[in-house]
Amino acid sequence: MHGAFDLLRTGRPGPIAISIPNDFLTARLETSPRSGGGHGRRPPCHVDEIREAASRLGGASKPLVIAGGGVIAAGAEGELSLLARRLGAPVITSVMGRGAISELDPLWHGVLPNSRATEAIIRAADVILAVGCRFAHRSTQGLLLNLSFDPSQTLIHLDLDPTVIGRLFKPQLPIVGDAKDGLARILQELGPGTARTAWDHPWRQGLCSAANSRYTAQIAGLIETLRAVLPDDAIVVNDQTGINYWMEWRFPVLLPRTFLYPVGSATLGYGVPAAIGAKIARPDRPVICVVGDGGFMYSVNELATAVKYRLPVVFLVMNDDRYGAIKWLQQTLFEGRWGEADLANPDFPALARAFGARGERVAGVDSLGPAIKTALAADGPTVLELRMTIDPPWEL
Repeated sequence: MHGAFDLLRTGRPGPIAISIPNDFLTARLETSPRSGGGHGRRPPCHVDEIREAASRLGGASKPLVIAGGGVIAAGAEGELSLLARRLGAPVITSVMGRGAISELDPLWHGVLPNSRATEAIIRAADVILAVGCRFAHRSTQGLLLNLSFDPSQTLIHLDLDPTVIGRLFKPQLPIVGDAKDGLARILQELGPGTARTAWDHPWRQGLCSAANSRYTAQIAGLIETLRAVLPDDAIVVNDQTGINYWMEWRFPVLLPRTFLYPVGSATLGYGVPAAIGAKIARPDRPVICVVGDGGFMYSVNELATAVKYRLPVVFLVMNDDRYGAIKWLQQTLFEGRWGEADLANPDFPALARAFGARGERVAGVDSLGPAIKTALAADGPTVLELRMTIDPPWEL
């Protein structure tokens, strides 16, 4: 067990599966607590590699930082912000890295898969520091971005897990080690000074809001309403539906660990149990789950758990009576043809009340803010149904 907990926190954090034989469950054994055990190890970066990274970044005319979830796992948000300012470098975050720097910060540029905002910036950079970033296939070779680096660019990849470095993109300078240690020591090696970069920041900031024609005023209004009604530290849990794909890179994330998204699986049904887990882990934080009608039905049974423990989680169910993204993909790829994508849904507010939760059908986006405020103040879960059809942002 000590070994399992040590492995849990060593290297890239993640779950551990333990298989216990039946006879062990009833066996007796003597053991003593291991002092200081189970805290894991976060190895420091090599001195020579840090020195080389600082030299290349310090000499760059257009440095760029790509920050992933490893920055948050290492608690390196402060070091990231300081280094970005020292270099005058814009920061792009992966989806898992959202909140590593406040998205109201003028140096934050965008979320990696949002090609309309990030592609030109990545191409313009001469030295790129990717830290705590896996360059996952879904984000870099998917429906939004097909990432590549020019041979003339210098890629520095710093990560705790050596197996992710070079998996998709071969860096000129690989660095294995802890993100907090690496960022702090690069900053130390650079020393004090004023950022000297050739970035045209007004041009860059003009790209931040770039979107295709499917990003309508209605979608923008919904996202603005959600951000305005929620405190900065509210935990927003995403399932997989039309609005979630837009929120993936357009909902402003202001603090780390406040935007949960099923990055590795992109699966339906993630939102409800993840929101319940988030509320149990952080009962002091407001928690909202934004989920489609199809995704909600995947795990609606867990509403009973939220009722049982009186968890004031808000479940915002976006109802368009279909698996919207799947239907959109079918129609786009197969000349308008589609099949088995429409749904026969229940009355969601009535279903919520049958579980013992609150249920309400919201008339429109204008009524959503007050409904969420009331739901967050309740003594148990609330299901809010909002009827809206939203197509995904993908560009095939």
